[in-house]
Amino acid sequence: MLRPAYDSTGRGTSGGCGAAALGVAHCGGRRGSQSVEDDRQRALEMPIRIDECAIEAVHETADPEVIVVEYRLGGVKIATGERGATDLIAVLRVRDGKVVHWREYQDTLAIAQALGA
Repeated sequence: MLRPAYDSTGRGTSGGCGAAALGVAHCGGRRGSQSVEDDRQRALEMPIRIDECAIEAVHETADPEVIVVEYRLGGVKIATGERGATDLIAVLRVRDGKVVHWREYQDTLAIAQALGA
């Protein structure tokens, strides 16, 4: 089952290709006390290291501000060195070169199984 992992402005629970990889200059902001440093700390605590991001397709929509991005993240389990990858879908709203809304969908069951959860 695909579930949203990011909801708006890049705040979420997983690593991602990010706006820079999509050619977007800058994300629109963060919610609450979320900071870039919080993101870095959370990434350091993850049981995986994401080291690959491949954009498979970018789809335009009827709304000129909205794109749908299919991409694959790859990485390694830090504890075992085992490699893995997962496919994701993001729906982005871009205004004036900034991501103003980011919704990401993941196969959370497949990710949990890959992590041994």
